[in-house]
Amino acid sequence: MAHLPQIFGIRHSMSHLEAAKKIIDRLPKGSLVGLEMDLPPVHHPLFQKKYPAFYQAHKDAAGFFTHLARHAEQKGHQIVWLDRPAFSMAGQRQRMEQLEALCKPIIFEGRHPRENETRRYNEIMLEFRLAQAANNPLRSRIMSSEIAKRNKSATKRRWRTTDVIITGAIHAVQIAENLSTKVKDHIGVTATEAKKDSEANKREYQIIRDGRGNSDRSRSG
Repeated sequence: MAHLPQIFGIRHSMSHLEAAKKIIDRLPKGSLVGLEMDLPPVHHPLFQKKYPAFYQAHKDAAGFFTHLARHAEQKGHQIVWLDRPAFSMAGQRQRMEQLEALCKPIIFEGRHPRENETRRYNEIMLEFRLAQAANNPLRSRIMSSEIAKRNKSATKRRWRTTDVIITGAIHAVQIAENLSTKVKDHIGVTATEAKKDSEANKREYQIIRDGRGNSDRSRSG
């Protein structure tokens, strides 16, 4: 595919935020910066409408990629969010409804969460994170599709080779494979580690998919 941006994979802990910012600092002004979304996608309007209490509880919080987006915008660049939240959040409805139910009385009563509420919140959020990690190949396909879509003729500003994509290390490997290109560089993880983690992740995803298929066939039988 012509005019692909450079792809960077990063272990997105806050300890690597400054290194990610330096990638952006080197860009020509007005570049496109493609980012995955922090999940849950608190700052997306559709998410805010669906889970208002959760949003109110987290509206001042900023994850790794939200911080990175703000930095890029301050430098005069345009953010391209690569996720489509409705698809990226696939399978998370029950957990999000549980989190929303936990947040609702806390926001309504204007108080701090009780110890048992905090404990339950952390339990559900851990389940959320683990489920999302297992579904990385789905999100990688979504992000690959969004990257390719911008090169279509109807798009005013297509990708240039000076633009960048910054995602988690596993996503970067999988996106590069989907688009038949290479990862420009890795931060916080080696290329070998990222590739190994991606392959393990794809195997886990396939096991989950096969399990769902068997479950569906059992119910239909």
